[in-house]
Parts: sequence; C-alpha cells; structure tokens
Amino acid sequence: MKLKTTILIITVCSIRMNAQKCKYDFDKEDPMTNERVRRNSYKMKSFFTLSMYRKANENRIEVNVALAGEQNYRVEKGDKIFIKLGDDSLLTLTTADVANPVSYVQGYQVATNYAISYNISKEEVEKISKSGIAVT
Repeated sequence: MKLKTTILIITVCSIRMNAQKCKYDFDKEDPMTNERVRRNSYKMKSFFTLSMYRKANENRIEVNVALAGEQNYRVEKGDKIFIKLGDDSLLTLTTADVANPVSYVQGYQVATNYAISYNISKEEVEKISKSGIAVT
C-alpha cells in the first residue's frame, strides 16, 4: 500500500489546483435513476487526471494515472491516499473500489493505466474548495 501511495504522490509533484465555480465537464441526468451526475476533470500532467464527481449525495475523487511499463499490482478497496491541501493540512481519502491495472502497447512500449475512485465527504469537498490542492 505504501508503494502505491508513494507512486501516486511522486507522480503528481507539487501541482496546485484551486476550486472554482465553473461549468461542469459532464452534467447529465442518469436515465436509470433520474439523478443528476456531475464531473469536472483537471489534467495535471499528460499522464495524470484528477476528477471531482458527484451523483445525488455521493461525492468522489477519481484519479486516472498512466505509468510506463507493465504494472502487476492492483489498488485494493480501502487503500489510502494522502493529499496535501493549499493550507498545508493533509486530507486522507480511502478507495471506494478495487482498481485493476490495464496494460497495453503504445508505440514500442508497454504502459499501464489505473482508474482509482476515492470516497470523499461533503466536509472534505468544502476543505478543498477553501484551500485548493497541492499534491507533493
């Protein structure tokens, strides 16, 4: 677990993201449940995207990361990530589901993608909106 968290933290390297009121990248009604689904995505580097997701009262942070080479470990449900906020406090989030690696050939090399979803409370979303994110 420490290796996975360390890789994600090292991957992002001192990027600051502030909350702001703007249009959603995705804002539609789920046809099955009739609940509104909203998402904003922030591409932080060419290999790292962070998305804020909300459906009804469920809030999540989704992390999509691409790593060079074949990775053969999975991120287990309940694993944690530590996110440094703009006010230097730490936010600890827990994975909502298992995230399996998806490896593929790109050009002449192998790469692996992860799509990791973290549970986040309304209070934690408010902390992010007040101070922003600075993952180091």
